[in-house]
Amino acid sequence: MIIKDIKFMNGEGYLLKDLSLSLCECEDQMKQIDYDRFYDAYRSHRDETGVEKTQFPPIIYAFYSIAFNYCKVPTPIELLDEYYSLNATELLVDAETIIYGNKIFKKIDLDARILRTYPSLIRDYHFYLMLVGAGCFDKVVYSCKNDIMGKDLVIQHQGREYVVSLFVKTRRSNFFKRIKNAFRHVYDNNEIQLSLDLSNARKCGDFFVYSPSDVEHLKSIVLGT
Repeated sequence: MIIKDIKFMNGEGYLLKDLSLSLCECEDQMKQIDYDRFYDAYRSHRDETGVEKTQFPPIIYAFYSIAFNYCKVPTPIELLDEYYSLNATELLVDAETIIYGNKIFKKIDLDARILRTYPSLIRDYHFYLMLVGAGCFDKVVYSCKNDIMGKDLVIQHQGREYVVSLFVKTRRSNFFKRIKNAFRHVYDNNEIQLSLDLSNARKCGDFFVYSPSDVEHLKSIVLGT
């Protein structure tokens, strides 16, 4: 690990280091993850009135904590373990149940929710690496804080900033995207919406991912090519 900077500011600490994971290495790791088979045991577990409607601690911090600390794509079990480790003070967990906010939930239902989110986390990280590897923008930025605010990726180029919104093209995702557009996020007309149609999307292992044509589409907007 090459540390570029350690900074303390107003009671906060920051570690800046090189992340050496390449797009090819990322794809090699993705192909080794047997997600579909692993998820089969959780597929039928969806608590619509409890777990699905509860605002648990964000999943993204567990995913990107592993990506940052170990320069690797987390496996499903690594993501689950990291999530419960990071949130040990908020979630009272035993083998079968979770107590959160004075309510009791089945652990397998939250596991299933985390695992349903997992492919989109991998897809977004993979696309970030694609954009960085393209080398045609001044900066490509991912931030967990931005992500929670609705900014999946940010491209900075020649003094302008573009927010890239990534989502799968389904009736459900389109519905929620319209809600976000109307009530939550203002991007100063610099938002680029990039949907993924799973019916013809590229796959890497068990995961649907964006393709080089999507990078070219962004280049045409940002660079005017």
